[in-house]
Amino acid sequence: TQRDVRQVIIFAILHTDPGLQLELLAEMWGHYQNRKELFDMVQELSRSVKEENGILVKAQKEVEDYFWNADVKYSLRNLLVHVADNSYSLKPWDICSHWANALSEEFFKQGDLERNYKMPMQPLNDRVRANVAHAQIVNIQRIIVPQTKLLVQLLPELRSCKHHMWLNLWRWIVKWKGSRPDHEELHRVLREVKELHDEDVPEEEIRALEHHEPDEHHEGEERRHNKQKI
Repeated sequence: TQRDVRQVIIFAILHTDPGLQLELLAEMWGHYQNRKELFDMVQELSRSVKEENGILVKAQKEVEDYFWNADVKYSLRNLLVHVADNSYSLKPWDICSHWANALSEEFFKQGDLERNYKMPMQPLNDRVRANVAHAQIVNIQRIIVPQTKLLVQLLPELRSCKHHMWLNLWRWIVKWKGSRPDHEELHRVLREVKELHDEDVPEEEIRALEHHEPDEHHEGEERRHNKQKI
């Protein structure tokens, strides 16, 4: 009925709240654990089998049937909308960087108003002190990586999204290096990021990015441009 559809939409939208991420991940992790052997088999076969395979097709059908269970469907739907709401980090770099900068500019405009009205300012709203690249690194580390890893365990077809996520994370690190962060903090972040990596990491591409020299002139121009907007 229309009322049921409306309720589904409302609950899905409410679950885009970042504060509900841990609850969502815990629910979906429980569903994954209930059929872990099945999900892991589909994951492994989807990597190794290049042509249509009867075993893989049968396993995928089992997964599909499992997703139709009411409680699983409810959790998966909410998780998918939650991930989609903050999915720019799972897209190619030109899309990712465009939306990250647009979001940061929205925060900065709020910060400009807070400064003008002498109100307390959130750190991410300060266009002079906030570092967009570092903010994106933290966002991907703490929010995007956990939800994407779990989602790909459930839906291996989304593996390309995780591929983009890792590459975008390293590109943000390269940009952050251009702002000359504290040496110890940089190495701490690099260590943490490497610990997050799994078998889907494109090693050659990441090594190339890790040793890429940042464009320090561009970074400096960006900082000066932000100061002039105040």
